Amino acid sequence: MSLAYLEAQGFRNIQQLGIEPSPTVNLIYGSNASGKTSLLESIYFLSHGRSFLTHKIKDVMNVHSQQMHIFSRLVNEQNRIIPAGILHDREKLLIKLNGVKINRLSELAIQLPVIALHPESHQLISGGPKQRRQFIDWGLFHVEQSYNGIWQRYQKALKQRNAALRSRQPAKTFHVWDQQIFEAAEKIDNLRRNYVKQLQLLVNQFQELVFDDKTIVIDYYRGWNRETDLPVVFEQALKTDMERGFSQAGPQRADLRFKINGLNAETAVSRGQQKSLVVLLRLLQGLLFHQATKKNSVILFDDLPAELDSQHRQKILKMMSELPAQLFITSIEKNAVDLSLWSEQKMFHVEHGMVSEKA
Repeated sequence: MSLAYLEAQGFRNIQQLGIEPSPTVNLIYGSNASGKTSLLESIYFLSHGRSFLTHKIKDVMNVHSQQMHIFSRLVNEQNRIIPAGILHDREKLLIKLNGVKINRLSELAIQLPVIALHPESHQLISGGPKQRRQFIDWGLFHVEQSYNGIWQRYQKALKQRNAALRSRQPAKTFHVWDQQIFEAAEKIDNLRRNYVKQLQLLVNQFQELVFDDKTIVIDYYRGWNRETDLPVVFEQALKTDMERGFSQAGPQRADLRFKINGLNAETAVSRGQQKSLVVLLRLLQGLLFHQATKKNSVILFDDLPAELDSQHRQKILKMMSELPAQLFITSIEKNAVDLSLWSEQKMFHVEHGMVSEKA
């Protein structure tokens, strides 16, 4: 899937946006605060229903606009055009796909798989476990059709169990929810474990792009002791769970640890190396998506020259040029990113929120 047309109004500081991007690589350049990142945000918002910088819709709406809309024409692998758009008028969110109103953003997300790399992406390494769970879940959502339904059933059962814990209901009450939790948890764990295994194989193949003489290992923690079955863990923790009012173990507590030569990447390498590692992981996630589905993703890379040092930039650019993906890259200077590896490319200049195509 790729974006054949993108239009936005009332989004951040964008004044005029109506472009026909290249299906391969697009360079968006302009001075700081001109609207480059806002353009990338609009694409991400179209896929996720939120920005990669904030979860609050009001933060991305132009303060002088009563409504914000993003419209696009998507092209699938059969060259079929699919119109898609989002409109928000400070009261409600309206989503349309192929001319039909839809109620779930997940339906749009399936059509437009978007991966974002930006100055805060290093938090995949240094931030909390929620971001790392989202990293796995994005991959599984797009490559395993059953995953979203299983995860939703698990979340529903977990919510009911936690409500029962807080109200201190009799132990027998939990068994109804526990059985649903155990069944879904096992499936989630198996799917996540297999996904990490596939990603690790790709890491082994490409790790020299960011670390010449080091080994990268992804250590998966499922959310409870790997030596103990979840029913046993729940039974042992029931008293404490009731005291705290929530379930302490389960897939909702899963995490990843990225290790460099056996040491935690959060403390073993520099911030710059963390950024390079996250770039590699995200790009490999796009490659894994293509291998599993034969479809292309959309990759957003905000301020690439600032995120990668010159030593690794050309290696990553070469990898990106070979990826089955549509790329949007921002830079202050148009000559700061070498696009010679792409036979087809487009450049767009952004100034005071106005976006124009340049030769």
